[in-house]
Amino acid sequence: MKNGLVHNVFESALRRARSERLPLTSGAIRACHIALGELVELTPEAFRAEWVSLARGTPAEHATLHFRRLPAELQCMVCFQKYHPAHAVPACPYCGSVGAKVLSGEECFVESIEAEND
Repeated sequence: MKNGLVHNVFESALRRARSERLPLTSGAIRACHIALGELVELTPEAFRAEWVSLARGTPAEHATLHFRRLPAELQCMVCFQKYHPAHAVPACPYCGSVGAKVLSGEECFVESIEAEND
């Protein structure tokens, strides 16, 4: 599986390690904390599987991944009410409209990393 989202987050973790001047030896990143929006169609298990293939021989090779799910919030484009989508079809619970703007829930990013020496 090749997932661009996982690749981007992986590269972001490596950039963060370099900016924090961590040793770039294999296994230097002990843990990576990742924020994952609930609308992202990627499970933590699938994310981990892709990460493992990307991380071989890198500072993140043995990193433990920790996920924090970010709740989704939509805003109806008819009545402008904000709401959490309750079903696969994001119909507005206030007016029934299906036209909505995503305010949150599509994010995926590195929140923090932990190094061997932390």
